Amino acid sequence: MGKGATATVYEGLYTQPKEVEPDPTKRQIQVAVKKIDKDIVNEALYQVMEKEFEVIGRLKNKNIVDFKKLYRSSNNYYYVYELVRGADLKDRLKTKGRFTEFECQGLFR
Repeated sequence: MGKGATATVYEGLYTQPKEVEPDPTKRQIQVAVKKIDKDIVNEALYQVMEKEFEVIGRLKNKNIVDFKKLYRSSNNYYYVYELVRGADLKDRLKTKGRFTEFECQGLFR
């Protein structure tokens, strides 16, 4: 889906626990998986990541992307988030260039 300075984001499938979604036909959902290479994570970045994991895990709001789970392997960290399509502000800025103040109000509500 995309690559940044510290992470690559992939599209994936996540099976929710029975406690979250009892209906087995709705348990598997599409997600975004943010993969961070442990080799580039120093102590300061690790502390930021841990705080992000803690804070995002507690946030539950229809206007905030839902954090599902953090996995750790020997080489990587994997953050699993709700998949949101068509909401990339960076792409809109590339296409349109500039927004008026009035247009911005509609984007950030």
